[in-house]
Amino acid sequence: MLTSKVVGDKEILADLRKNFPGKIEAKVFDAITDGVNRIRGEAKRRVPVDTGNLLFSLSARAFRDKM
Repeated sequence: MLTSKVVGDKEILADLRKNFPGKIEAKVFDAITDGVNRIRGEAKRRVPVDTGNLLFSLSARAFRDKM
């Protein structure tokens, strides 16, 4: 599993929430979902296929908690 962390993310999110109340979470979630789907698509294009099991096992999900 690949995990990433933005240093200073709490401060950035607090500033964005202050300047764009009620809108930032949806935009961030949409951007993350788009990125996750692009990564999944690229992984599916690059995966070697023998039986297809690995190809069909690739999936991606984004969650809305703790934003």
